[in-house]
Amino acid sequence: MTAPRNRRAVFLFDIACTGGPLTFVQRASQYLPRFGWETRVVAAGSRRPRSWDASAFTAPLTVTPTAYSAIRLAQRLGRAIAEFDAEVVVGMPNESSVLVMRHLYRTRQSRARFLDVLHSDNPSEYERMRGNADVAAAVGAVNDDAVSRLANEIPSLSGRAYRIWYPVPALEEPPDDKGREGPLRLIYLGRLAQQYKRVLDLAPIVRQLLARGVDFRFSIVGDGPDRKRLEDALAAVSRSPEKVRFFGWLPNDEAVRVLAEQDVLLLVSDVEGQPIALLEAMGQGVVPVVTQLPGMRALIAEGETGFGLPVGAADQFADRIAELATNRDLLRRMSRASWELIYNTHRTAAAVGKLAELLDNVAGLPLPDPKQLPESIYPECICTRFGLPVIVQEVLHWYRGKELR
Repeated sequence: MTAPRNRRAVFLFDIACTGGPLTFVQRASQYLPRFGWETRVVAAGSRRPRSWDASAFTAPLTVTPTAYSAIRLAQRLGRAIAEFDAEVVVGMPNESSVLVMRHLYRTRQSRARFLDVLHSDNPSEYERMRGNADVAAAVGAVNDDAVSRLANEIPSLSGRAYRIWYPVPALEEPPDDKGREGPLRLIYLGRLAQQYKRVLDLAPIVRQLLARGVDFRFSIVGDGPDRKRLEDALAAVSRSPEKVRFFGWLPNDEAVRVLAEQDVLLLVSDVEGQPIALLEAMGQGVVPVVTQLPGMRALIAEGETGFGLPVGAADQFADRIAELATNRDLLRRMSRASWELIYNTHRTAAAVGKLAELLDNVAGLPLPDPKQLPESIYPECICTRFGLPVIVQEVLHWYRGKELR
Protein backbone atom coordinates (compact mmCIF):
# COMPACT_ATOMS: atom_id res chain seq x y z
CA MET A 1 0.00 0.00 0.00
CA THR A 2 1.51 3.33 -1.06
CA ALA A 3 1.58 6.27 1.32
CA PRO A 4 -0.69 9.19 0.40
CA ARG A 5 1.10 12.03 -1.34
CA ASN A 6 1.51 15.41 0.25
CA ARG A 7 -0.94 18.11 -0.69
CA ARG A 8 0.43 20.59 -3.25
CA ALA A 9 0.71 24.37 -3.23
CA VAL A 10 2.22 26.84 -5.70
CA PHE A 11 3.59 30.24 -4.73
CA LEU A 12 3.14 32.60 -7.68
CA PHE A 13 4.85 35.98 -7.80
CA ASP A 14 6.55 38.59 -9.96
CA ILE A 15 10.28 38.07 -10.34
CA ALA A 16 10.76 41.76 -9.53
CA CYS A 17 9.36 41.04 -6.05
CA THR A 18 11.80 41.85 -3.24
CA GLY A 19 11.77 42.40 0.51
CA GLY A 20 9.20 40.88 2.82
CA PRO A 21 7.01 39.06 0.27
CA LEU A 22 10.05 37.35 -1.28
CA THR A 23 11.37 36.28 2.14
CA PHE A 24 7.91 34.97 3.03
CA VAL A 25 7.84 32.78 -0.11
CA GLN A 26 11.33 31.42 0.53
CA ARG A 27 10.67 30.44 4.15
CA ALA A 28 7.11 29.20 3.70
CA SER A 29 7.95 27.00 0.70
CA GLN A 30 10.95 25.58 2.56
CA TYR A 31 9.09 24.55 5.72
CA LEU A 32 5.61 23.59 4.46
CA PRO A 33 6.67 20.01 3.51
CA ARG A 34 7.09 19.36 7.25
CA PHE A 35 3.34 19.96 7.56
CA GLY A 36 2.24 17.78 4.63
CA TRP A 37 2.40 20.35 1.82
CA GLU A 38 4.67 19.89 -1.20
CA THR A 39 5.51 23.26 -2.74
CA ARG A 40 6.67 24.80 -5.99
CA VAL A 41 7.55 28.42 -6.74
CA VAL A 42 6.57 29.99 -10.07
CA ALA A 43 8.01 33.41 -10.97
CA ALA A 44 6.73 35.57 -13.80
CA GLY A 45 9.23 37.62 -15.78
CA SER A 46 12.92 37.48 -16.54
CA ARG A 47 14.42 40.80 -15.44
CA ARG A 48 15.77 39.82 -12.04
CA PRO A 49 16.73 42.52 -9.51
CA ARG A 50 20.38 42.54 -8.49
CA SER A 51 19.43 41.22 -5.05
CA TRP A 52 17.45 38.28 -6.48
CA ASP A 53 19.12 34.97 -5.52
CA ALA A 54 17.61 31.80 -6.99
CA SER A 55 19.78 29.65 -4.71
CA ALA A 56 17.77 30.91 -1.71
CA PHE A 57 14.84 28.72 -2.80
CA THR A 58 14.82 25.15 -1.54
CA ALA A 59 11.53 24.35 -3.32
CA PRO A 60 11.57 23.70 -7.10
CA LEU A 61 11.60 27.03 -8.93
CA THR A 62 10.11 27.74 -12.36
CA VAL A 63 10.89 31.07 -14.01
CA THR A 64 8.63 31.55 -17.03
CA PRO A 65 10.11 32.74 -20.33
CA THR A 66 9.66 36.35 -21.28
CA ALA A 67 6.11 37.13 -22.42
CA TYR A 68 5.09 40.08 -24.55
CA SER A 69 1.31 39.65 -24.36
CA ALA A 70 -1.13 39.02 -21.54
CA ILE A 71 -2.43 35.90 -23.29
CA ARG A 72 1.02 34.36 -23.59
CA LEU A 73 1.86 35.26 -19.99
CA ALA A 74 -1.31 33.56 -18.70
CA GLN A 75 -0.66 30.48 -20.82
CA ARG A 76 2.91 30.05 -19.60
CA LEU A 77 2.13 30.60 -15.94
CA GLY A 78 -0.97 28.42 -16.20
CA ARG A 79 0.98 25.56 -17.74
CA ALA A 80 3.45 25.55 -14.82
CA ILE A 81 0.59 25.43 -12.30
CA ALA A 82 -1.49 22.83 -14.13
CA GLU A 83 1.49 20.50 -14.60
CA PHE A 84 2.12 20.52 -10.85
CA ASP A 85 -1.55 19.68 -10.15
CA ALA A 86 -1.67 22.19 -7.29
CA GLU A 87 -4.59 22.31 -4.85
CA VAL A 88 -3.88 25.88 -3.73
CA VAL A 89 -2.16 28.77 -5.51
CA VAL A 90 -0.80 31.47 -3.21
CA GLY A 91 -0.53 34.78 -5.07
CA MET A 92 1.94 37.43 -4.05
CA PRO A 93 1.09 41.13 -4.70
CA ASN A 94 0.86 41.43 -8.48
CA GLU A 95 -1.77 41.22 -11.21
CA SER A 96 -0.13 38.25 -12.94
CA SER A 97 -1.46 35.84 -10.33
CA VAL A 98 -5.06 36.95 -10.82
CA LEU A 99 -4.69 36.93 -14.62
CA VAL A 100 -3.46 33.34 -14.66
CA MET A 101 -6.13 32.11 -12.24
CA ARG A 102 -8.88 33.63 -14.42
CA HIS A 103 -7.28 31.92 -17.41
CA LEU A 104 -7.15 28.54 -15.65
CA TYR A 105 -10.75 28.74 -14.48
CA ARG A 106 -12.12 29.91 -17.82
CA THR A 107 -10.26 27.14 -19.67
CA ARG A 108 -10.99 24.59 -16.90
CA GLN A 109 -7.35 23.52 -16.68
CA SER A 110 -7.10 23.59 -12.89
CA ARG A 111 -9.23 23.21 -9.79
CA ALA A 112 -6.68 24.88 -7.51
CA ARG A 113 -8.11 27.34 -5.03
CA PHE A 114 -6.59 30.82 -5.12
CA LEU A 115 -5.33 32.44 -1.91
CA ASP A 116 -4.49 36.10 -2.59
CA VAL A 117 -2.19 37.83 -0.09
CA LEU A 118 -2.23 41.43 1.11
CA HIS A 119 1.23 42.41 2.38
CA SER A 120 0.83 46.18 2.71
CA ASP A 121 -1.67 48.70 4.08
CA ASN A 122 -1.26 50.73 0.90
CA PRO A 123 -4.75 51.82 -0.33
CA SER A 124 -3.97 50.55 -3.83
CA GLU A 125 -3.65 47.03 -2.41
CA TYR A 126 -7.19 47.16 -1.04
CA GLU A 127 -8.44 48.28 -4.45
CA ARG A 128 -6.58 45.38 -6.04
CA MET A 129 -8.30 43.01 -3.62
CA ARG A 130 -11.68 44.53 -4.43
CA GLY A 131 -11.18 43.82 -8.14
CA ASN A 132 -9.98 40.27 -7.48
CA ALA A 133 -12.66 39.17 -4.99
CA ASP A 134 -14.55 37.17 -7.64
CA VAL A 135 -11.63 34.85 -8.34
CA ALA A 136 -10.05 34.47 -4.88
CA ALA A 137 -11.27 31.65 -2.67
CA ALA A 138 -9.78 33.53 0.29
CA VAL A 139 -7.47 36.42 1.13
CA GLY A 140 -4.65 36.39 3.66
CA ALA A 141 -3.44 39.57 5.38
CA VAL A 142 -0.39 40.17 7.53
CA ASN A 143 -2.07 41.91 10.46
CA ASP A 144 -5.42 41.85 12.24
CA ASP A 145 -6.34 45.43 11.28
CA ALA A 146 -5.99 44.52 7.60
CA VAL A 147 -8.19 41.44 8.05
CA SER A 148 -10.92 43.59 9.62
CA ARG A 149 -10.59 46.28 6.97
CA LEU A 150 -10.90 43.75 4.15
CA ALA A 151 -14.06 42.30 5.66
CA ASN A 152 -15.59 45.74 6.34
CA GLU A 153 -14.69 47.51 3.09
CA ILE A 154 -15.17 44.59 0.69
CA PRO A 155 -18.40 42.84 1.75
CA SER A 156 -17.88 39.99 -0.73
CA LEU A 157 -14.73 39.04 1.22
CA SER A 158 -16.52 38.87 4.57
CA GLY A 159 -15.81 35.45 6.02
CA ARG A 160 -13.01 34.86 3.50
CA ALA A 161 -10.30 37.11 4.98
CA TYR A 162 -7.73 35.39 7.20
CA ARG A 163 -4.65 36.27 9.16
CA ILE A 164 -1.26 35.00 7.96
CA TRP A 165 1.89 35.09 10.05
CA TYR A 166 5.30 35.92 8.63
CA PRO A 167 7.79 33.16 9.57
CA VAL A 168 11.07 34.48 10.96
CA PRO A 169 14.10 32.94 12.67
CA ALA A 170 14.14 33.53 16.43
CA LEU A 171 16.78 32.76 19.03
CA GLU A 172 16.12 29.55 20.94
CA GLU A 173 17.08 31.24 24.20
CA PRO A 174 16.55 34.83 25.41
CA PRO A 175 19.36 37.15 24.27
CA ASP A 176 21.96 37.88 26.92
CA ASP A 177 24.08 40.55 25.23
CA LYS A 178 21.63 43.46 25.14
CA GLY A 179 22.09 46.38 27.48
CA ARG A 180 25.82 45.95 27.83
CA GLU A 181 27.96 49.00 28.36
CA GLY A 182 29.35 50.93 25.41
CA PRO A 183 27.79 52.74 22.46
CA LEU A 184 24.12 51.98 21.85
CA ARG A 185 23.94 49.87 18.68
CA LEU A 186 21.23 51.16 16.31
CA ILE A 187 20.15 49.61 13.01
CA TYR A 188 17.90 50.38 10.06
CA LEU A 189 17.10 47.37 7.86
CA GLY A 190 15.04 47.83 4.71
CA ARG A 191 14.72 49.50 1.35
CA LEU A 192 16.48 52.86 1.11
CA ALA A 193 13.60 54.80 -0.39
CA GLN A 194 11.88 57.98 0.70
CA GLN A 195 8.50 56.86 -0.65
CA TYR A 196 6.76 54.86 2.08
CA LYS A 197 10.04 54.15 3.97
CA ARG A 198 10.87 57.87 4.62
CA VAL A 199 14.56 57.04 5.08
CA LEU A 200 15.57 60.73 4.97
CA ASP A 201 13.82 61.08 8.35
CA LEU A 202 16.80 59.22 9.82
CA ALA A 203 19.07 62.27 9.39
CA PRO A 204 17.23 64.59 11.82
CA ILE A 205 17.10 61.77 14.38
CA VAL A 206 20.88 61.37 14.15
CA ARG A 207 21.29 65.15 14.42
CA GLN A 208 19.29 65.22 17.67
CA LEU A 209 21.14 62.24 19.14
CA LEU A 210 24.46 63.98 18.50
CA ALA A 211 23.17 67.21 20.02
CA ARG A 212 22.18 65.31 23.17
CA GLY A 213 25.55 63.61 23.46
CA VAL A 214 24.20 60.07 23.02
CA ASP A 215 26.96 57.55 22.38
CA PHE A 216 25.79 55.32 19.51
CA ARG A 217 26.79 53.41 16.40
CA PHE A 218 24.29 53.28 13.54
CA SER A 219 24.27 50.41 11.00
CA ILE A 220 22.20 50.79 7.82
CA VAL A 221 21.45 47.58 5.88
CA GLY A 222 19.72 47.76 2.52
CA ASP A 223 19.79 49.49 -0.82
CA GLY A 224 17.42 51.53 -2.92
CA PRO A 225 16.90 54.60 -5.07
CA ASP A 226 17.58 57.11 -2.27
CA ARG A 227 20.74 55.63 -0.82
CA LYS A 228 22.95 58.47 -2.10
CA ARG A 229 20.55 61.11 -0.75
CA LEU A 230 20.60 59.40 2.65
CA GLU A 231 24.39 59.11 2.65
CA ASP A 232 24.68 62.83 1.88
CA ALA A 233 22.09 63.78 4.51
CA LEU A 234 23.82 61.77 7.22
CA ALA A 235 27.25 63.04 6.22
CA ALA A 236 25.93 66.60 6.57
CA VAL A 237 24.78 66.07 10.17
CA SER A 238 27.47 63.70 11.46
CA ARG A 239 31.12 64.75 11.44
CA SER A 240 32.16 61.38 12.88
CA PRO A 241 32.33 58.79 10.08
CA GLU A 242 32.61 55.94 12.60
CA LYS A 243 29.11 56.72 13.89
CA VAL A 244 27.30 55.53 10.74
CA ARG A 245 28.06 52.49 8.60
CA PHE A 246 26.33 51.49 5.35
CA PHE A 247 26.35 47.73 4.67
CA GLY A 248 24.38 47.86 1.42
CA TRP A 249 22.15 44.95 0.44
CA LEU A 250 22.89 41.66 2.27
CA PRO A 251 21.48 38.15 1.78
CA ASN A 252 18.82 37.46 4.38
CA ASP A 253 20.88 35.15 6.58
CA GLU A 254 23.71 37.71 6.72
CA ALA A 255 21.25 40.51 7.48
CA VAL A 256 19.86 38.51 10.41
CA ARG A 257 23.40 37.97 11.73
CA VAL A 258 24.01 41.73 11.64
CA LEU A 259 20.64 42.29 13.36
CA ALA A 260 21.60 39.95 16.19
CA GLU A 261 24.54 42.24 17.06
CA GLN A 262 22.34 45.34 17.53
CA ASP A 263 20.33 46.83 20.41
CA VAL A 264 17.66 49.02 18.77
CA LEU A 265 15.84 48.89 15.41
CA LEU A 266 14.67 52.15 13.78
CA LEU A 267 11.85 52.13 11.23
CA VAL A 268 10.33 55.46 10.16
CA SER A 269 7.89 54.36 7.42
CA ASP A 270 4.48 55.88 6.75
CA VAL A 271 3.10 52.78 4.94
CA GLU A 272 3.70 49.16 5.96
CA GLY A 273 1.89 45.87 6.28
CA GLN A 274 3.97 44.14 8.91
CA PRO A 275 7.68 44.53 8.15
CA ILE A 276 9.67 41.31 8.26
CA ALA A 277 12.63 43.44 9.38
CA LEU A 278 10.66 44.32 12.52
CA LEU A 279 9.80 40.67 13.24
CA GLU A 280 13.35 39.49 12.54
CA ALA A 281 14.79 42.17 14.81
CA MET A 282 12.46 41.32 17.70
CA GLY A 283 13.23 37.62 17.21
CA GLN A 284 16.88 38.48 17.89
CA GLY A 285 15.98 40.56 20.95
CA VAL A 286 16.47 43.93 19.22
CA VAL A 287 14.15 46.58 20.67
CA PRO A 288 12.01 48.38 18.05
CA VAL A 289 11.60 52.15 18.02
CA VAL A 290 9.24 52.54 15.08
CA THR A 291 6.35 54.51 13.64
CA GLN A 292 2.93 53.73 15.03
CA LEU A 293 1.31 52.05 12.03
CA PRO A 294 -1.37 49.33 12.32
CA GLY A 295 0.89 46.41 11.43
CA MET A 296 3.52 47.59 13.90
CA ARG A 297 1.11 48.69 16.61
CA ALA A 298 -0.06 45.08 16.96
CA LEU A 299 3.44 44.12 18.14
CA ILE A 300 4.34 47.14 20.26
CA ALA A 301 3.28 47.21 23.90
CA GLU A 302 4.51 50.70 24.73
CA GLY A 303 7.55 50.60 26.96
CA GLU A 304 7.42 46.81 27.14
CA THR A 305 8.17 45.33 23.70
CA GLY A 306 9.12 48.62 22.00
CA PHE A 307 8.10 52.20 21.32
CA GLY A 308 5.61 53.33 18.66
CA LEU A 309 5.84 56.98 17.64
CA PRO A 310 4.17 59.39 15.18
CA VAL A 311 5.51 59.55 11.62
CA GLY A 312 8.11 62.31 11.28
CA ALA A 313 8.53 62.89 15.05
CA ALA A 314 12.34 63.04 15.11
CA ASP A 315 12.42 64.59 18.59
CA GLN A 316 10.33 61.76 20.07
CA PHE A 317 12.49 59.15 18.37
CA ALA A 318 15.57 60.80 19.87
CA ASP A 319 13.89 60.90 23.32
CA ARG A 320 13.22 57.17 23.32
CA ILE A 321 16.66 56.22 21.98
CA ALA A 322 18.34 58.44 24.58
CA GLU A 323 16.22 56.78 27.29
CA LEU A 324 17.37 53.32 26.21
CA ALA A 325 20.98 54.51 26.02
CA THR A 326 20.93 55.70 29.64
CA ASN A 327 18.68 52.98 31.11
CA ARG A 328 20.28 49.66 30.16
CA ASP A 329 18.09 47.71 32.59
CA LEU A 330 15.03 48.90 30.64
CA LEU A 331 16.73 47.92 27.40
CA ARG A 332 17.39 44.40 28.72
CA ARG A 333 13.80 43.95 29.90
CA MET A 334 12.35 45.17 26.60
CA SER A 335 14.77 43.00 24.65
CA ARG A 336 13.58 39.86 26.42
CA ALA A 337 9.89 40.80 26.04
CA SER A 338 10.34 41.48 22.30
CA TRP A 339 12.07 38.15 21.77
CA GLU A 340 9.45 36.23 23.76
CA LEU A 341 6.56 37.70 21.74
CA ILE A 342 8.08 36.68 18.40
CA TYR A 343 9.22 33.29 19.64
CA ASN A 344 5.65 32.42 20.59
CA THR A 345 3.92 33.74 17.46
CA HIS A 346 6.21 34.22 14.44
CA ARG A 347 8.98 31.67 14.99
CA THR A 348 9.35 29.84 11.68
CA ALA A 349 7.90 26.48 12.76
CA ALA A 350 4.93 28.09 14.54
CA ALA A 351 4.08 30.53 11.74
CA VAL A 352 4.37 27.97 8.92
CA GLY A 353 2.25 25.56 10.94
CA LYS A 354 -0.52 28.18 11.00
CA LEU A 355 -0.09 28.72 7.25
CA ALA A 356 -0.45 24.96 6.65
CA GLU A 357 -3.73 25.00 8.60
CA LEU A 358 -4.95 27.90 6.45
CA LEU A 359 -4.03 26.05 3.25
CA ASP A 360 -5.93 22.99 4.49
CA ASN A 361 -8.97 25.22 4.98
CA VAL A 362 -8.62 27.03 1.64
CA ALA A 363 -8.29 23.73 -0.25
CA GLY A 364 -11.84 22.88 0.80
CA LEU A 365 -13.47 26.20 -0.15
CA PRO A 366 -15.76 26.52 -3.20
CA LEU A 367 -14.29 27.25 -6.60
CA PRO A 368 -15.52 30.28 -8.56
CA ASP A 369 -18.08 29.55 -11.24
CA PRO A 370 -16.31 30.06 -14.60
CA LYS A 371 -19.60 31.29 -16.06
CA GLN A 372 -19.60 34.17 -13.58
CA LEU A 373 -16.14 35.40 -14.62
CA PRO A 374 -15.84 38.16 -17.25
CA GLU A 375 -15.90 37.08 -20.88
CA SER A 376 -12.63 38.87 -21.52
CA ILE A 377 -10.05 38.08 -18.84
CA TYR A 378 -7.13 39.90 -20.48
CA PRO A 379 -6.36 43.60 -19.94
CA GLU A 380 -7.55 45.62 -22.91
CA CYS A 381 -5.09 47.82 -24.76
CA ILE A 382 -5.13 49.69 -28.06
CA CYS A 383 -3.83 46.57 -29.84
CA THR A 384 -6.77 44.43 -28.74
CA ARG A 385 -9.28 47.20 -29.48
CA PHE A 386 -8.06 47.23 -33.08
CA GLY A 387 -8.19 43.43 -33.24
CA LEU A 388 -4.48 42.88 -33.87
CA PRO A 389 -3.48 39.20 -33.65
CA VAL A 390 -1.55 38.10 -30.56
CA ILE A 391 1.63 37.52 -32.56
CA VAL A 392 1.54 41.12 -33.83
CA GLN A 393 0.95 42.43 -30.29
CA GLU A 394 3.96 40.47 -29.07
CA VAL A 395 6.20 41.85 -31.81
CA LEU A 396 5.13 45.41 -30.99
CA HIS A 397 5.67 44.93 -27.24
CA TRP A 398 9.03 43.29 -27.87
CA TYR A 399 10.12 46.17 -30.09
CA ARG A 400 9.18 48.67 -27.40
CA GLY A 401 10.81 46.56 -24.64
CA LYS A 402 7.44 46.05 -22.92
CA GLU A 403 7.88 42.73 -21.16
CA LEU A 404 4.71 41.64 -19.35
CA ARG A 405 4.76 39.91 -15.98
